[in-house]
Amino acid sequence: MRPFFPAPPVSRSTRPRCPNLWLVIAAAALLPSCAPSAIHPLATAADTVLDDRLRGQWVVSGFPQDSVRSSRVDVRSGRSSTLIVRDSTSYHEMALRFVRLGGRWFVDAQLESAQTGEMGADDLAGKRKSKQVHALMRLEISADSIEARTFEGWRLAGYHRKHRGEFGLKEESSMYLTTYVLTDKTPALRRLVARIANVDSMFQDHGMTFVRPH
Repeated sequence: MRPFFPAPPVSRSTRPRCPNLWLVIAAAALLPSCAPSAIHPLATAADTVLDDRLRGQWVVSGFPQDSVRSSRVDVRSGRSSTLIVRDSTSYHEMALRFVRLGGRWFVDAQLESAQTGEMGADDLAGKRKSKQVHALMRLEISADSIEARTFEGWRLAGYHRKHRGEFGLKEESSMYLTTYVLTDKTPALRRLVARIANVDSMFQDHGMTFVRPH
């Protein structure tokens, strides 16, 4: 995220951070608010290999796990995995596809189902829009945790300006927020992700951590 009005550069430790994608999903069921998304999938039918460390069930660290609110990731295979987030008034389910590019693991997440109280016309339109986009995150995998980090939007925009014409990026600015959407089709999108897979500055400093359920 970057301010709409020009501002002096700030350090990575002091500049405003985009709300974490997973919290946005849990709170609003919209993919994503300011973390860049893609209009075409990163995963293909050939992406069937899965790191065994990913298999099984995970929960979002720090997210309430009780009779009303819960989050659960169920990783069954490279093609069949889900994220479910629910609370007293909403239920959101996302399909997850895992992709290995540039020597790193990524997840391609797409909203499959959303229920949020009594949905009005604007809510239904937002739901339909959410189902059309893909959230892309780089994964840091250890024996007992996974950290998912989204792209850093303003750095991706800077990279786009430097390499104009090499990949598609749409920017939309409002008074408070600039959003970014990757527009390339899957082959070109995969080439871009593989190119920047190991460039840490292209990803948010802090992601959402998943741990094994107790």
